Amino acid sequence: MFSSEWEDIYKAAEHLSVWPWSDLVSLFSRTAQEAGPNTRVLEIGCGAGANVAFFKSRGVQYYGVDGSPTIIEKLKQTFPDIEDRFHVCDFTESLHFPGPFDFIIDRGSLTHNNDTDIRKTVALAHDALKPGGKLICIDWFSEQHYGATAGDPLDDPHTRTNISEGALAGTGVVHFADEANVRDIFRDWTIEYLARKRYDPVTPDTSHVLAFWNIIAVRP
Repeated sequence: MFSSEWEDIYKAAEHLSVWPWSDLVSLFSRTAQEAGPNTRVLEIGCGAGANVAFFKSRGVQYYGVDGSPTIIEKLKQTFPDIEDRFHVCDFTESLHFPGPFDFIIDRGSLTHNNDTDIRKTVALAHDALKPGGKLICIDWFSEQHYGATAGDPLDDPHTRTNISEGALAGTGVVHFADEANVRDIFRDWTIEYLARKRYDPVTPDTSHVLAFWNIIAVRP
C-alpha cells in the first residue's frame, strides 16, 4: 500500500530526482537492444520522472504510475505529450494500464513496501508482461544496508519502519532483502541477472553502509 510519507515528501519538493539512474540505463540498454516504437514499458513508482526522458529518447511507448497525486500532476505538466500515460494508483493493488508490456521497470519503489505487498506487485507485473517480458528492479535495499537494523521492525523479518537517520529518515516502510528472500519472491520467474552493490563510506561517516540489489527477472 502506498505510504502517505511519499506524498508528503513530494509536496515538500524533496527526493525530486530528475536525472536517469545510471544502473537502469545500463541494464535496460544491455537487455533491450532491439527496443523501439512497438516496445511497451511501464514504470512503477515513477516518482519525479528521472527516467522518463531516457525512455522517450529510446522511442518506446512509456507509461508511468505512482501513488502520489502531487508527483503525477507534475509529470503531466512536464510531459504534456504523454500526459495520458501517467496515472495515480496504488501499484500493490493495480497497475492501471492494461498489458501486455515488454518491460516493467522499478527503480527503488517496490523496496519501500513490506514483503507481502512486494510479492503482490511482482505477481501483478508477471500477469502484465508478455511471455519473455522482463521486470527490471534497481536499488532494492539489501540486508547489508545500514537501515536493516535501524528504526523498528514491522510485520515481517525483512521490513523496518520509523528509520530516523540517514537518507531513509522519514520514508516510511523499507524492505531489506537477502539473497534467499529475493530468489523466493521471484520463484515463478527466471532470474536473468542478480547483483549486489555495496558502498562502504570512508569519510566522513563510516557507519552508513549502503547496499542494494539489481535484478532482471524474466516471465517464463
